[in-house]
Amino acid sequence: MNKALQFAFSLLVSCLSFSGIAQALPDMTSDAVSAWFQRNRSIEMENGTTRLAVLLNAERNVEAEFIDYRPKCYLSADCVGTMLFQKVNSSGGQIEGGAIASGDNLIKKFWGQKILDDFKTSTLVETVSDSATKRWYQGKIYNYETWHDTDCTIASFGVVSKKSDQIKRIQDYKFCVNDPSSCDPS
Repeated sequence: MNKALQFAFSLLVSCLSFSGIAQALPDMTSDAVSAWFQRNRSIEMENGTTRLAVLLNAERNVEAEFIDYRPKCYLSADCVGTMLFQKVNSSGGQIEGGAIASGDNLIKKFWGQKILDDFKTSTLVETVSDSATKRWYQGKIYNYETWHDTDCTIASFGVVSKKSDQIKRIQDYKFCVNDPSSCDPS
């Protein structure tokens, strides 16, 4: 994975806003992603900041794409988040935790109704809770990952290629939770 390219995309997206559905879906080439960023430069966020990170594999294709949401009060000590990315059951009741607000509109805004529907019908594979809660799902089109810190001041949603080894991603995350010093990027 080209960390410089990942950083450049994250920086670019954090400075710009988008208008249109994200097209950097898993398995696309980095050239296609760059072309999309050239054409799409704006999305309005009412209650916070959203950043998009695109992770490339060794072949320079998109392996995963994540949005990271933080409310406007993020830097305040008493901030409590306003969004969760979660599924609900068919009767409308929540399956996962008590939501403050559903991230459905944000998922739909970035990836469209087809990806939202695939996430909503996906199967929960694993949950790990420590100082945050991370969940992995298998959809028909893509796999998905959600992450929420304890007070929901950070909420993350990821669309992951089916070619990416989900079991290894789960194992790597658990390893880092158990031994954070061995996974420190610095």
